[in-house]
Parts: sequence; C-alpha cells; structure tokens
Amino acid sequence: MPKNGAALWIRWKKRLFWNLERSERSLSPGTKSLEVRSRDTGSIPPGLHNLQVTFGGDGNIPPATSTTVVEDVRAFTAVRNPGTVHLTVTPPSASSTSQSVTLAATLAGVPNPQANFIYRFNGAFIASAPAAQSVSFLPPTQGTYTISAEYVGDAEILPSTTSQSFIVGNPGGDFGLVASPLSATIKAGQSATFTISVVPMNGVVSTVTFACSGLPAASICTFSPASVTPSGAAANATLTISTTAPTSAAAVPFAGLRPWTFVSWSLATVFGFCMVRTGILGKNARRYSVVFGSIALLSAL
Repeated sequence: MPKNGAALWIRWKKRLFWNLERSERSLSPGTKSLEVRSRDTGSIPPGLHNLQVTFGGDGNIPPATSTTVVEDVRAFTAVRNPGTVHLTVTPPSASSTSQSVTLAATLAGVPNPQANFIYRFNGAFIASAPAAQSVSFLPPTQGTYTISAEYVGDAEILPSTTSQSFIVGNPGGDFGLVASPLSATIKAGQSATFTISVVPMNGVVSTVTFACSGLPAASICTFSPASVTPSGAAANATLTISTTAPTSAAAVPFAGLRPWTFVSWSLATVFGFCMVRTGILGKNARRYSVVFGSIALLSAL
C-alpha cells in the first residue's frame, strides 16, 4: 500500500486527469485512518476514452500502471433512447419439470447491445448473460409462471423489460397411481384384492373416480370406495377382481330345460310308450312310435 505522500494518477491521453494523494495517520496501536485528497486537473469530453491508473511508488512498493480501460463518457444531460426487449422461450410450455427450457433475449434494432440481459423465473434470478448467449434451466414445479428478460441499460439505451406466461405440466396439479401388489394369479371362481393409492402432485386437491376396462371374460371389478379425494397425502382404495367358476349344466341333459318343456317331453314319451305297449296302435305301432318320439323331441326343444 502507498505510504504517506504517495500518489495515484489517473491519466487520459497521457495527460494527468486526477491526482489522488493518500496519507495515513495513526489513531491507536494497530489502527490507521486513510485520507485521500483529489485534484481534478481537467474534464473529459463525451465519447469513448482509454483510462489508465498509475501508482508513483513509495519506499516499499515500486511504481505500477494498470491496464487500459475503455470508458464511454457522456454528459449528464445526454438523452438515452428507449429499448424494446424480445424474449424467446423454447419450448413455449413444458410438459414436466424434467424438460429443459431455453431463454434468449434480443434488443429490437440493436444487434450487439453493450449491457447484459437479466432473466427471471417468477421474479427469481436465473442468470445474467449477453445478447448472443442463451440461458437454460429446469422448472422447479408444475404450474403457471412468469418468465422475464430485463435489459439493464447502457449509455445510449434505457433499461427495459418484457415478460410472458409459462406453463409447466398441469397447472391444476396432477396425481400418480400406485398398486400393491402389482399383479396376481388366480383360478376361475377365485378373487384377488389390490390396494390402489392415489398420490397427489403439485398440491392437487381433486376427486379421483375409479373404473375398470379390459377385464377377462366372466370377471368383474369393484372399488371400495368408488372415489377418493387426496388432500396433501395419498388416498387409498381397495380393488377386488372376482371371477366366475364354470357350471356343470352341460353334463346334465335336462338341466337347461324350462320346467314346462321338461314336463311336455316326459308326458309325450310316456303316452307314446303306453300306446305302443297296449296295442292301441295295432300293426302300425312301430311307425307311430317313431312319430311320438319325434313329437317328444320337438317338445323338448
């Protein structure tokens, strides 16, 4: 650090512009105060200028000169033009929080603005980047948000901001389904029971109604309860799949007959047999026995 009497010079076009003199005085052991006296040796006209700082050196530190800094000097009364920011969001909406979103801003009519753009997601800072550099981020949660791009302004252009709405997933929230167990193997006539959990996502509070489709033949499903409303925690329902065992009706000849059909068939058979046995039909008994048998069969159908 410069000691007493050492000076810092700021030069413009090799001409002394400011002369900063620095002095120290002790207040108490281990503490010092710093005094800086400046002398304005001239004014810089508006425009682009190269500025440089030179340290003259002291008993401990040799002289040194800083790198050159380009500064756009403007009068206090200089008028700055308004700017218009254009923001491009890709994609225009996100299907989930795992989908990356890219932001790119430009300034209308200015291909290479001097200052940076500040990007915000619902007011929260994302990044600061020049116009030629895009910014990517992952949305934190589902919902509807506001994305904004702000040009901070420069010596010629005023600050300006633009914003647009951005939707991530289902703004009203969503839910997931979890089944336990995931599968079951049963025989005809048996049933299987599952626990179905409805897990809310993004704060969804909505009634979920259950239904089945694509069930095998001779099977039905029932839910208890038939609907649930998750509110901050998972809601459960019991799913029961029931099957019907095959019947043995096909093995019993008369099991599928209507009562009156069965009675008609029986009476016709007995009546015809009696007529044949008692000789009422005479010598045409064989022919009529066939007729009565046919009548009995038609009655059964």
